[in-house]
Amino acid sequence: MEDSSWQKAMKHFQTALLLDTANAAYLVNCAAIFQVRKENLAGLDFLSRHPRLLTTSAELAGIMGALFEELGKYQEAKEWALKALELDTENN
Repeated sequence: MEDSSWQKAMKHFQTALLLDTANAAYLVNCAAIFQVRKENLAGLDFLSRHPRLLTTSAELAGIMGALFEELGKYQEAKEWALKALELDTENN
């Protein structure tokens, strides 16, 4: 992903999140940018600033787990994976 295109996308997703703070989809898209760019620590930092959405979205909890896994922090990854399953027991 070219630098300018991901920056534009991030700006739009962040604007959307400001307009609809209860919509986890925008945060999922932001997290995907961090994952694609392999910026796991920045992704964790960014997502951690949205605790209410993290505790209600199975998809975000799963992304947190994936980011921790990429960093080799397996205990944290496991905890977030279990949280994702708790939020969505059918893994939809």
